[in-house]
Amino acid sequence: MPETKGYITKNELFINQAPSFAFELDEDQLLEKALEVGYLTQVGKDRYKVNDTYFMTPPEDHRPGAQAR
Repeated sequence: MPETKGYITKNELFINQAPSFAFELDEDQLLEKALEVGYLTQVGKDRYKVNDTYFMTPPEDHRPGAQAR
């Protein structure tokens, strides 16, 4: 079943984003980072919703524990 736009699996995240991290993070580490900074929200067993406004927030808001503005 094809993924719905705006949703992604752990493997799709890795394929799309690992180059941005110079392949220094494995699938699990990359997923953990994406969840930690608010780029993704888990909505199923291996289904994650991409935060549509992630790139519209200042980088300092992407830190773990940062308060939303």
